[in-house]
Amino acid sequence: MILFPSSKEELGAQLREADVLIDEIDLSELNQLIDHTPDDMTATVEAGMKLSDFQDVICIGGQWLPVDPPNPEALSISELISTNASGPSRYGFGTIRDWLIGVRFFLSDGRSIFNGGRVVKNVAGFDLCKLIVGSKGALGVITEATFKLTPIAEENATLSSSCESLEEASGKIEAIWGTSMQPSALDLVREKGQLLIVLGFSGSKPDVVAQMKSAENIGNFIPAKLDYESRLRRRMNKTISVLPELLIPSLAKLGDVDFVSRAGNGIIYTEGEASPPVWNQVEKRVKAQFDPKGILTPL
Repeated sequence: MILFPSSKEELGAQLREADVLIDEIDLSELNQLIDHTPDDMTATVEAGMKLSDFQDVICIGGQWLPVDPPNPEALSISELISTNASGPSRYGFGTIRDWLIGVRFFLSDGRSIFNGGRVVKNVAGFDLCKLIVGSKGALGVITEATFKLTPIAEENATLSSSCESLEEASGKIEAIWGTSMQPSALDLVREKGQLLIVLGFSGSKPDVVAQMKSAENIGNFIPAKLDYESRLRRRMNKTISVLPELLIPSLAKLGDVDFVSRAGNGIIYTEGEASPPVWNQVEKRVKAQFDPKGILTPL
C-alpha cells in the first residue's frame, strides 16, 4: 500500500482508513518552509522538503543546518530524521538529534502529535524528538520539524593526507588528538587501496588558517574535497559502531576493502551484509503504543 497525501489532514485520514501494512508514504507534496526566524536561529519546515532545498532557503539568512549527509538533493527532511543521516561534519557538529527541537508526526491511527517547540529553550514533557530520530518510520510519519540553526562559517577548508598503512594513519590521528585543533571533520577513508586521513575545518578565517598550519606540521596534508562521501557511501550498506580507540583494530579486521570511517566517532561504513537489528521488549512495547494498528515500518 502506498500513500500520497497532499496535506497533513489528508495524511491523517489515509492513516485512519488504512488496514494493511503501508509500503511507502510519499510526502513530496508537503514541502514548504513554514517559518524561518534568523534572529532566533530557528526554522520550521514540512518534512517532504529535500535537505538541499531547505539549506538553500535558510542560507539567505546566513544560516545553515549543520548536517552534511551524502546526496542531500535526494534526502527529505523526514528521511534525514528517521534514518539519523549524517556526514563528515558529525565530528564537529553532532547529528540531527542535536539540532531538532520540535517535531510533528502522525501515529498509525491518524492522530497528530507535536513535541518540543519552535524556540531553543523548551522545558516540559517527554522528549519525543530524541525518540523519533532514527526510528526509520516505525513509530510515526514525520510531517514537520523545527531546527535550531547555526551561522554559516566565514571559512571552510578540507585537507587530506595519504597513509601507507593503518598503523601510520593511527599515528597521525593520535597526533591530531594531541594538538589544540578542533576539526569539524576527521575521517579515515580507503578507496581502491588508497588510504587517506581527511580533516575539515570551519570557522573564522584566521582560526581556519591557524588550524591548517597545525595540520601541515603533522605532515603531508594537502587541499582536498569531501566528494568521496557521495561516491562511496551510496554503495555501503553495512555500518559498524565502535569506540574511537578501537577504530584501527576494527578496520584491520575488515581486510582490504573500501570504507569510510568517522575516525573521531568510531563509525565505519563499508560493503557487506548488514546485521539485523535486535529489538528488546521495551522497544517492542513503545512500537505497540505508537503504532497500535501495526501498519507502519515493522521492527
